[in-house]
Amino acid sequence: MKHAGTSILCLLLFVLPPSVAFADDDGRRVLIVSHDQQALFVPALVIAEEQELNGQQLEQLIRETVDVHVDAGVDIISLCFFARYSTGMPHCQTAQTWNPTPDLFPRPANDFLYNGLQKLADRDRMQIVLDQCHRRGIKCIANLRMNDRHRVTAYVKELYRQHPEWRLESPTGAFLDRKGALDFKYTGVRDHLLAFTAELLERYDVDGLELDYMRMCHMFEPTEARQHGHLLTEMMRSVKAQLSAAARRRSRDNLHLGVRVPSTLEECDALGYEVKAWIHEGLIDYVTPTDFWSTDFVARTEQFVALTKQTSCKVYPSLSPPSSFPTPDRRFLTPAQYRAAANNFYAFGADGLSAYNYFWTWAYNHGNAMAGLGNVWPTGSLEILTQLKNPAACRTGSRQYLAYPLWTGKNQPLWHNQSPTGVTRRDKIVLTPDPEKSTSTLRLRAAEQPSKLPMEVSLEMIVTGMADEDKLRLSLNNHAIPESQWRKMGLEGPNRQRITLAVDPAMVRFGDNTIAAAVQTTRKSYQVEIEWFMLSILPRP
Repeated sequence: MKHAGTSILCLLLFVLPPSVAFADDDGRRVLIVSHDQQALFVPALVIAEEQELNGQQLEQLIRETVDVHVDAGVDIISLCFFARYSTGMPHCQTAQTWNPTPDLFPRPANDFLYNGLQKLADRDRMQIVLDQCHRRGIKCIANLRMNDRHRVTAYVKELYRQHPEWRLESPTGAFLDRKGALDFKYTGVRDHLLAFTAELLERYDVDGLELDYMRMCHMFEPTEARQHGHLLTEMMRSVKAQLSAAARRRSRDNLHLGVRVPSTLEECDALGYEVKAWIHEGLIDYVTPTDFWSTDFVARTEQFVALTKQTSCKVYPSLSPPSSFPTPDRRFLTPAQYRAAANNFYAFGADGLSAYNYFWTWAYNHGNAMAGLGNVWPTGSLEILTQLKNPAACRTGSRQYLAYPLWTGKNQPLWHNQSPTGVTRRDKIVLTPDPEKSTSTLRLRAAEQPSKLPMEVSLEMIVTGMADEDKLRLSLNNHAIPESQWRKMGLEGPNRQRITLAVDPAMVRFGDNTIAAAVQTTRKSYQVEIEWFMLSILPRP
């Protein structure tokens, strides 16, 4: 396998105002890449699909896949050991050992996953990754999807049979609802998880645990979450005690404990995640605020940074390839968008980044599910990471800041702008004759002061519902953008227009920017929506 090169694809430039507490240095930050139970093995299986390779040869390809991550500057691989009470651990006593089945995934992806992993059946693929990480001098931590319910395993069905009260209700049965979830208010559920972590720490010399509370998001019934949050905190204390005991057995100073939680403290509190207590008690070494699926460009990273001051806890916000939940409008982040998101996180105090579901960038499903991306493994996808961990190396080049609905509900009316955490986010401008039903402003976060640099700035948007006679009025931070600055207008589809405007760099302010819109029309009934914004910062030629 060809290893990732060291060339810098592109760089990121920003200037920080004196008010931002962010060191303008060359210090590198921590970079985590989190993989599910099969994604890390996909590159090896893709390579092997056209060849007749045995298990030993596949094992070597997996080791080389780890090497590619190391060459890309990854500090920690977070490998999923636990999801929906299944695990890649062979002969597990406290969960169902996970193996692919002929019908687990759609074809053709399933064919090479199933056939390839069957060849590894006599090998502990988790141990292979762990050993290679340590051989190359990086850490490997075990990720646990705390209440994952992509599919309900036979193991969980048996738990339901024995303890029907443990099952969270699911009034709709939707994928992102609570179907298949366990209710953590019951001591037996928490003890079951603790039994698994105890077995994992006894069998594997991992460098810590990452508890993924975003897969999925509900540990309790929503109406009971706040009152039961202390139960999760008690469980966190038990996990921390297990890690401390394992560290002593191995004569190690510390085994890390990290958590993935929603990107706002309000959502954390509503779900019973007592993040403030976890930080202040010293229970966790890092926190990763994140959306369930997407990269949240407008996340207020500073909320979590403020909590970790005067503590050893680090903040590693999450980068995810998709720009929104799967809809006809789904896009995947460009390198310029990755850099912009990282810029926002670093500028407001992040200590590093966590790349989640990053396998999308190397054309998972053998290039068939990622139209237009092609097979970019490894030279396209992981080389991006070499710059994102280094704020100093990310200070020249293009950036594209996004403001868009993460959860549109377009193909699933059930969610209708509601994320899996339960919070409703419209994240778009809606203009109607009824001002009470209209949203005329939107927040766009950009850690930029382009007026101080030779930069070109443009604002791109997608507008629906406009009639020929309508006129759109736009402003940025109370500065009107005249129509003379509109560089192009093109059709995106039925009743959809893409508009690009040249923006005076002086209009852009560091941090949160306000976009406002109004429509002039003679129509008595209308609904105009602006559902996607992109602020582009480009060096002048």
